[in-house]
Amino acid sequence: MESYLNYLDEVLGIKNIFMNRESAHALEHQVVDILFVNIIKETHESLKEPSVRELFDKILAAMKIETLKVASIDYSGRSAESLYMDINQAFDSKFVIVMSREPMKSGELRIMGPSLWMEIFNPAYLLEHPGTKKLVWIDLQKVMKRLGV
Repeated sequence: MESYLNYLDEVLGIKNIFMNRESAHALEHQVVDILFVNIIKETHESLKEPSVRELFDKILAAMKIETLKVASIDYSGRSAESLYMDINQAFDSKFVIVMSREPMKSGELRIMGPSLWMEIFNPAYLLEHPGTKKLVWIDLQKVMKRLGV
């Protein structure tokens, strides 16, 4: 699977990869620069939903991270501990951006294992509460600064 992802990146130039939780488990330590984990509790929050995907794609474009390896997954695990374990089994990432309706420590960069983690509001929440977009953008700029973007 990893060689296929390298093919997507090196031959086809595809940098952003969308995976669900099951396909993420099929990978063995996929190396990415940024992993976006979208915590979903209801189906309308999924990155597969057109309006949510459209906003998420706009966020990625605004971050100007086209040259980086970026992956995004929908995650519906039950606890923060299972999230941490599942992510560390499937990915090696410089940054893990956890997107949810209720981020516990929004915008705070925390070292968790080999990665820096940050929690922000998910795109579905931003669509319902547009006033929070500015807060998320300020938080994402911290990651961009660390990446030199």
